[in-house]
Amino acid sequence: MSEYQYYEWQRLESPLTMAEQNAVDALSSHIEVSAMQASVSYNWGDFTHDPIRVLAKYFDAYLYFANWGSFELAFSFPKGLIDAAALEVYFDEDHVNIREIEGKLVLKFEKRDEDGYGGDYEEQNQLSTLSRLRDDIIQGDHRVLYIAWLNAMAEKADWYEEDEDDPDNFCLDPEPPVPAGLNELNRPLRTFMDAFEVDPFLVSVAAKRSPSLVPLKETAFDLAISKLSRQEADEYLLKVANAAPGAVAAPDTATASPTLHRRVC
Repeated sequence: MSEYQYYEWQRLESPLTMAEQNAVDALSSHIEVSAMQASVSYNWGDFTHDPIRVLAKYFDAYLYFANWGSFELAFSFPKGLIDAAALEVYFDEDHVNIREIEGKLVLKFEKRDEDGYGGDYEEQNQLSTLSRLRDDIIQGDHRVLYIAWLNAMAEKADWYEEDEDDPDNFCLDPEPPVPAGLNELNRPLRTFMDAFEVDPFLVSVAAKRSPSLVPLKETAFDLAISKLSRQEADEYLLKVANAAPGAVAAPDTATASPTLHRRVC
């Protein structure tokens, strides 16, 4: 089987300026660039720039696929838009991590499969669907982070079971808060599970302890809006009109259940 790599970036807020499009276009001789997206694929050779730095500098979402078993998904956030400390309980350095790059916070999900990628990969519209998870994270919905953590722990458990030196004596990381809505998975979450080859059984078991999502319509916005001054209301409307980052982020509608510190030993 021949080698294949695919890179894609998307702009989710405001479009790239013409100068930015020209700068991205100069990164590769055959990259395809528009005001909201860029993509490039290789059957030989490689992208010679750091794709995560390209994400942080120009875009909001990034996807990478290689048919030898690598899959990456990453999102860029302006500082202050998300609470990075609240996400750390879900991190695993080899699978989920966050870094500051180009003045942005970059959240990255990774998968490495030494046996090669086993899923059916469809590059068309994949990132368009997965990028909606960025909005969920901004709104405080941590389901994708918990699902990624579950998958990382399952991989660790498999690795320890195969460890001939210590096959029975191992511990997994403490379980982070179980987010609401694991029994109400939307299309982006299902696409994430397919792309990262997450065992649906793991999620279904965790879903038994996951409360239901609070519908957005039940959130009392009227009282909060009534307290805004005319100047504040105008400022928010201007942000929405300009698609400013976080302008339409709702309050946390995915309140987590009490923390469950369970160690599997």
